[in-house]
Amino acid sequence: MVIDDNQIILTYLTMLLDENLNILTASTAKEGLDIINTKHNISCVLLDLILPDLNGLEVLRILRSNAKISHIHVVMISGSSNNEWMLRSAKLNIQGYFMKPFDGAVLSKRIMDLCSAVKKPDLQFLKELWGDGFEQRMVSFDPIIKASIAFIDNNFHTRCRRDDIANHLNISSSHLSRQFKKEVGLGLNAYIISYRLHLSCALLTSQPTEKVKNIAQFTGFSDVDYFCKLFKKQTGYTPKHYRLMSNHVD
Repeated sequence: MVIDDNQIILTYLTMLLDENLNILTASTAKEGLDIINTKHNISCVLLDLILPDLNGLEVLRILRSNAKISHIHVVMISGSSNNEWMLRSAKLNIQGYFMKPFDGAVLSKRIMDLCSAVKKPDLQFLKELWGDGFEQRMVSFDPIIKASIAFIDNNFHTRCRRDDIANHLNISSSHLSRQFKKEVGLGLNAYIISYRLHLSCALLTSQPTEKVKNIAQFTGFSDVDYFCKLFKKQTGYTPKHYRLMSNHVD
């Protein structure tokens, strides 16, 4: 997501990044925040410091104060060399600060690194769940269940319950539950929890300095204690122990 009121910069950044990423743009803070609150799969925001309605710091405070979107990576871009702005941005947990004019190659690499860090494993959870029968089962997969899994994949870090999925697909919750268990071999709620924990394992390993609390929130757990309890029940390790063990193996 790029939020900047300069149309030339919006166009340039879109051209720079859209080969590998899906880019959304906004020219005002309000427009950008509306998109972020509507689209649930944004992983990084390139945020201009000076905007016509709110400044970048105000937008950043709004992002960090909302648990549902506080995990989003933010990289500031600014034409101001004011050190106070940089320090205030750093205190709000930004992942980069680039001065205009910036080096496009350096900025692009930083954004790609951040987006790769939160990229969801493509069907990896199902591959591990089904094992050798994965490809054969996918061929005959019910379209309703495919749509359900796609919904979970896009909404795992926010509200993602049985009724939400059923309403999205315009079918009854009970029918969805029965069909999902039959096709996948795992109950719907159990699948959602296991999928979130599976993703958290990947993030704990790939992001060794990221706080466990932030990973819990990103993967859809608002209560970090509950997340740690479920994580240990499924893996046999606390998140911190799992991370230490994984990094030691590497």
